[in-house]
Amino acid sequence: MLSDKDTHSVNGPAAIVLTDRDDRTMDLAKAKIEQKQYTTKEIELLQKLVQAETSGEDYPGKVAVATVVLNRIESDEFPDSIHDVIMQKGQFQPVGSGVIWKSEPTDETVQAVADALVQKDNMQDIVWFMNPETATTNWIAETQEHVEQIGNHVFYR
Repeated sequence: MLSDKDTHSVNGPAAIVLTDRDDRTMDLAKAKIEQKQYTTKEIELLQKLVQAETSGEDYPGKVAVATVVLNRIESDEFPDSIHDVIMQKGQFQPVGSGVIWKSEPTDETVQAVADALVQKDNMQDIVWFMNPETATTNWIAETQEHVEQIGNHVFYR
């Protein structure tokens, strides 16, 4: 196991799409790739949240939930770290109920979080999700743009 002082760097975007059109040339030497660093504790916390939020969901649902947390870090509307996004009051039911602390991430969840960290999905700008069957309020559906449903969760921007 890595120590708490270890950090993990993720370069993004995960891919640069190049075109053969002459009018769209790019000087890759000048392209700036932003690098994010996350501590082992942050990644483990994200894995616990994803496991708690997606118990019974399939792999794409797990990646999507992890991506919501990562997208929130990039948004001006939310805190700037995995820890602070997850711990923001009233945002994630497993945090409020304490279920997150009993959650043991499966290998599938660990891989889903890893894939979300390298942006292997198409969930850009998605910062909300809910399970309409278990949600205690419907404000997200009433105020946000519906993007897609994956498993039991509906995702919004």
